[in-house]
Amino acid sequence: MANEGRLSIGLRIKKNNININPENISFNFDVVGDARYAASPTIGTSWELISFDSDFGTPGVALIRNTDDTNFVEIGKWDGATGQEFLKLLPGEAFPVRLAMLKSELAAKANTASVQIDIQCYEA
Repeated sequence: MANEGRLSIGLRIKKNNININPENISFNFDVVGDARYAASPTIGTSWELISFDSDFGTPGVALIRNTDDTNFVEIGKWDGATGQEFLKLLPGEAFPVRLAMLKSELAAKANTASVQIDIQCYEA
């Protein structure tokens, strides 16, 4: 099968005389396996790996949300010694991403105090 997943996103900006409200973007994506990874790990202020279940295959589309009210969190790719940031989530933000990495390479780091994130990921 194909196109088992569907993602819809939109962006609206309204500030002073600027009012941008483009149409929402939607697209379908393939979900290869039956496994879904969902977790709410607490992330500290040093880079740490996000541990996927052992039966989960290759990460594909993920939705990552920072549930903290105060602190931001950086999401990155582990290079063996530290994380290389590719995404910064401010307090309360969430973004969908397609992960181009192995499940052993996803890492995160909070800025000044531990934060909890929610992550849902589907196999590519």
